[in-house]
Amino acid sequence: MVSYEEDWYGAPVDPIALVTRLARADPYPDYVVYERDGRWTFAGGVLAAVSLEADRVRTRFVDGSGIVQPWSGSPASALRRALDAVPVQGWNAYGWIGFDFAGVIPALGPTGAAAPPGELAQLPVPRIEVSTDGTGVLIRGADAAEREWIRTLIARPDGPGEPAATPVDVRAADASYRERVAQAVKEIRQGQYQKVILSRTVPIPFPADLVGTYAKGRRANTPARSFLLRFGGLHAAGFSPEVIVTVDADGQVLTQPLAGTRAFGRGPALDAAARDELESNPKEVFEHAVSVRTAQDEEVVERSLRLTGVHDLAGRLVDELSGGQRRRVWLAMALAQQTSILLLDEPTTFLDIAHQYEVLDLCAELHAREGRTLVAVLHDLNQACRYATHLIALRPGGQIAAQGDPAKVITAGLVEDVFGLPCRVIEDPETGTPLVVPLRRGAREQSADAEHIPSRTSASASASASAGSG
Repeated sequence: MVSYEEDWYGAPVDPIALVTRLARADPYPDYVVYERDGRWTFAGGVLAAVSLEADRVRTRFVDGSGIVQPWSGSPASALRRALDAVPVQGWNAYGWIGFDFAGVIPALGPTGAAAPPGELAQLPVPRIEVSTDGTGVLIRGADAAEREWIRTLIARPDGPGEPAATPVDVRAADASYRERVAQAVKEIRQGQYQKVILSRTVPIPFPADLVGTYAKGRRANTPARSFLLRFGGLHAAGFSPEVIVTVDADGQVLTQPLAGTRAFGRGPALDAAARDELESNPKEVFEHAVSVRTAQDEEVVERSLRLTGVHDLAGRLVDELSGGQRRRVWLAMALAQQTSILLLDEPTTFLDIAHQYEVLDLCAELHAREGRTLVAVLHDLNQACRYATHLIALRPGGQIAAQGDPAKVITAGLVEDVFGLPCRVIEDPETGTPLVVPLRRGAREQSADAEHIPSRTSASASASASAGSG
């Protein structure tokens, strides 16, 4: 098992100059630079690397060995399992996940589509981590000599300045791009899309210095995050005005609505005009409203999954779920509609006893906290008595036998009349509600003989009881 050790360098540094100097250093052909919330991290070298394909997850180690395993279900879970097996204590992984990753998520991938080819994600566990907010530098690594080399590099006087920028004309566009723009506008007008984002390739007539480009671009911008990476043949740099998605340590996913953007920093007058346009342009206002509505919808779905305990099933197809899991998923779908009235037909069927009471507790909580009305068909009289505020007892043909407060409706006579079950009705010691206790078989037979009431068939026991909160 490999363990990281930490060293602290206490002098102030220029974060951009530090991470670009490390990116140009010979020992690190593979690296990732990531900036967020005013903190830069350089992750260099590779102790282990996990990559995901449509049907397998691969782990490669620094000594050339590796593990290849098939996976199914959630691709994120497959990556988590592979990373958990990496023999590095206290690891962090840095890398990239491609757009095609969505194609192997069961809930998002198009039905019947071929699996996306190639690698969908690459996450290396670095040999060295160097992070800074400008006030000092934290160095994490398994090798003491490498950590000392980093300290020496940091302490050296600044080297050559950043290279001069060479402009590239991005206004020119080939005919095919203009045709795609025209087609996108047409499809928006036809109602097929609300918004289309098109990309194009801009040729650069000289070798690109991405490290220098990152340094120049970062000093001219104040993004929410920035990155520079070179790994597995991919070399990229970028800046983002928003952080689109974050996942915290508890697995909670947070999204931020996308708003329109304009160029700022061109002078007070131009900046004020750009802001006025951004805040008054109907298209930008509409797109922002759509983004906010989408984020709110995602939060409602997230809460419904969390309340019903099916968050871990979100990436699976319904056909793969057990009967009990399906019941909980259907309840989550009903909750996500945010209706004031919920009609539930046997919501506890196929659930084990613990999940039955979890579902009914949730229903009671929705009524008490949110004022929702819930009407449920239940065959368990004791559950109906415990949770209903108004109970309706139905005969096999659907006629109403009695209705009202469970404490007044449920009597031994009613239960025997409707269900053919001699019983005692006592007080539930936990809730104080009626508790139906069937008589022993011999006692039931004696009761039937004494009252000359023929024993009913088991079919009559399927008569339903309707319970609700409202």
